[in-house]
Amino acid sequence: MLPLLEGQGLETEWAAGFQDAVRKLSSGGSYDLLLVDAERPDGSWRNLLLFVQNSGLTSEMIICARLEDRELWAEAIQSGAYDLI
Repeated sequence: MLPLLEGQGLETEWAAGFQDAVRKLSSGGSYDLLLVDAERPDGSWRNLLLFVQNSGLTSEMIICARLEDRELWAEAIQSGAYDLI
C-alpha cells in the first residue's frame, strides 16, 4: 500500500510493529492518518487507538482487515477509529 500512497505524492512511514509505532508517535512527529493492520502479532489496534486518544494526538486511524467483518467495523467505529477497510 505504501507505493500506492507514495505514488500519489503522500509522505509515508512504516512502523515494524506496535512498539515501533508507539515510539514514532511519541517522537513528536505529526501524522494525519494511521493505517493499522487489524491482526497485529505484537499489539492490538485497540491498544494503539487508546494510545493515540490518551496522548492527545489528532491522527485519524483506519483499521485494515483481510476479511469483511461487520462486528469489527462496528467496534472500530464505536472505539473512535475513522473507518475499517
